[in-house]
Amino acid sequence: MQFSRRQILAALGATPFAFSAGVRAQAYPSQPIKMVIGYSTGGAADAVARGLAIGLQKALGQPIVMEYKPGAGGAIAATAVARAPADGYTIYLADTGGMSIIPGLRQVSYDPARDFTPLSYVGSSGLVVLVNPQVPANDIPSLIKLLKEKPDAYSYSSSGIGSPHHLATELFKQMTGTDAKHIPYRGAASALADLMGGQVQISFSTIAPALSLIQSGKVRAIAVTSGKRSPSLPQVPTIAEQGVAGYDATPWFAVVAPPNLPAPIASRLQAAFVTALSDKDAVGALEKIGVEDLSPRTPAAVTQLIRSDLEKWTRVTRTAGIKLEES
Repeated sequence: MQFSRRQILAALGATPFAFSAGVRAQAYPSQPIKMVIGYSTGGAADAVARGLAIGLQKALGQPIVMEYKPGAGGAIAATAVARAPADGYTIYLADTGGMSIIPGLRQVSYDPARDFTPLSYVGSSGLVVLVNPQVPANDIPSLIKLLKEKPDAYSYSSSGIGSPHHLATELFKQMTGTDAKHIPYRGAASALADLMGGQVQISFSTIAPALSLIQSGKVRAIAVTSGKRSPSLPQVPTIAEQGVAGYDATPWFAVVAPPNLPAPIASRLQAAFVTALSDKDAVGALEKIGVEDLSPRTPAAVTQLIRSDLEKWTRVTRTAGIKLEES
């Protein structure tokens, strides 16, 4: 690893601690790296972490070990990482929920834009707007018409209060002047099951688990929530395309580390993510589960994304009067 003249002088001319930190950075990584995930096994975040680990292990030459800390919409995991040693052996698969939604809904012990070392943007995973096949809506204009004509007749499912699915639907309601009753579930599987069964009529769902249901006709896809069409559903137009100008609700994933990570270690990790996100096996695994826009971004861009989305989703939750303790 190459060090700048400034870094070498700082390490040699200061204290024994500074010198030892430089030595550790040169040897990094010398042991497995722990990736903390804020959700349980088997979910979207777990799948993203495992796909990303394929390329990351090749780039770093060390195993990537998953550690699951589910709860509070990702805030438990984020808190643990914010307090972890800044040695490069703990990283966090951050997402929209733990970084840009939950901090606007409840008090958390971390500042998502200040209490982490940003490493890399990973990608996004847009949502798809689904309706039960019995609902007489084949596109967004007809859905808006239904919701305006019978505001008390329709309900929508989500994977929980404060989830990206919940907030994406609330943003849609606010931008279209419509209403529907929110029925929160503890996970996407049960939310989709009741959509198929007709207990709810609408769901803004993660794309990957919905694909087989769409293909089999068990649910109908009428739009995607991202700013552009999804490669997984190229025939399905965006909400914005269908008349709701400016609508965009695209959950994303990024990787951050504890605060004050030594610059040489941060640079080593950032370079590893650039390599990992161009690895064909890693990219194939991520695209298979519906992750798009796979592209490393600068640390500053990751921080800006966290800040802008926190502002956006806090505004949505306050307008909707959402309270997390309802769950």
